[in-house]
Amino acid sequence: MENENRAVSLSVNGTHYEVLLEPRVSLLDALRETLHLTGTKKGCNQGACGACTVLVNGTRINACLALAIQYQDVEIITIEGLRENHHLHPLQQALSNSMVFSVGIVLPARSVQLSGWCKSFKTTSRVRSPKTLP
Repeated sequence: MENENRAVSLSVNGTHYEVLLEPRVSLLDALRETLHLTGTKKGCNQGACGACTVLVNGTRINACLALAIQYQDVEIITIEGLRENHHLHPLQQALSNSMVFSVGIVLPARSVQLSGWCKSFKTTSRVRSPKTLP
């Protein structure tokens, strides 16, 4: 059976891409190998480690378990997309300032996961820093 590439439209970090992919290509492989966005890491390739976490319409998913062809017409955010005006996202800066150490392969994913987690909360209460908590 021949490989039948299909036209796939992906919106990643605010940029629209039209690519040809085999239907079985994972979103992770499309990001890393086709779009050359290598900040999203391939760890266990089974969805257990979370190194491949991206946001899809604000929801965290494991890109290694997702087929790229399924994620057309949605907004995908990778670690590269968290940057704002060529500066680290405030969450990335806070992790850096706090000297949070982690295995390098999962730190980008943790930043994306935390960003999605923070966006999932809709609250009007003021967020307090750990220093002000009892």
